[in-house]
Amino acid sequence: MGALHDLRLAALADAPEAFSTTLAQAERRSEAEWQAVAEQGARGDRQCTVAADDARRLVGMVTVYLPEPAAPPDTIPSLIQMQVDPAVRRSGVGTQLVRAVLVWAAERGASAVRLQVNASDPRPIGLYEVLGFRDTGRREPLFPERGVLAMEMEARADA
Repeated sequence: MGALHDLRLAALADAPEAFSTTLAQAERRSEAEWQAVAEQGARGDRQCTVAADDARRLVGMVTVYLPEPAAPPDTIPSLIQMQVDPAVRRSGVGTQLVRAVLVWAAERGASAVRLQVNASDPRPIGLYEVLGFRDTGRREPLFPERGVLAMEMEARADA
């Protein structure tokens, strides 16, 4: 079905607690649904999806969006999706992807970028901390039906 499909399924199989969609739900998506997901990430000035490949396949992607059309720096973009193929983790792909969205946000005048991450998963928390994200102290249910608690983190957009 395509590169996005393959990357998403690999990420869901490896870290199901990190995503709202389950592996079973993603496997049931049609080709048209996958195409719509890809197109949504490529549209508009309020959302940006950055992808990384290794010349053979998609190995990572991240999406950031401005939740409302307020004048930055009042509106802080949210990093809403981060996926890196488990086979290339710890190779710098995630770092490059997050740095790209920090630049995107800074270019739009935003002062910071926020994200929510599974509060009990040290792997992504460690990556985000290295990139300048700090725990804001806010916690809320990420996926209440699964008992997953979200930690909010924030970094300067020009980090």
